Amino acid sequence: MNDKQFKKIVWLIFLTGLALRSVWVYLVPLWQQAVEYPHFYYIQHIYKYKELPVSKAEFPDYEGFQPPMYYLLASGIYSLSPNLDTQREQRGNEVVLDWRSQQFQNKNGMARILRWLSVALWMGTFWVSYQFLKRLFQDKKEIILLSLSLLAFLPTYLSNSSAITNDGL
Repeated sequence: MNDKQFKKIVWLIFLTGLALRSVWVYLVPLWQQAVEYPHFYYIQHIYKYKELPVSKAEFPDYEGFQPPMYYLLASGIYSLSPNLDTQREQRGNEVVLDWRSQQFQNKNGMARILRWLSVALWMGTFWVSYQFLKRLFQDKKEIILLSLSLLAFLPTYLSNSSAITNDGL
């Protein structure tokens, strides 16, 4: 395969991975990703109290032990328009997480924006990985394409890089 074909395939993998994440951001109901709400709660806490939370064993405080880089970045984004968080007055156990409940709210603009932050982090990971793989496997384009396909299509990574979580960092 020549370089032009190779680059087209890389773009196809990237754009398909981006499309899958875009669908995931909007079609998976809020808080249905693994510990998505506790991560969001961590961000809300930093915004509201201007300090890192203290980790506790109970919901939703159990993510407070996590390294703060992602949360500081996300709370900076949150602070640009906190009114997009339609549930900012309901916190912790007050928020209904079960999407089958009549009280469940699936519309929260800030949560969607923070899901997009994870997608943006995935885009950076994809690009850095591509640059690294090109240098490491210069003439082994199949290995590069396979590796990039795993980054784009591995189901667990697809869901984690489309949710509010610090896994992108």
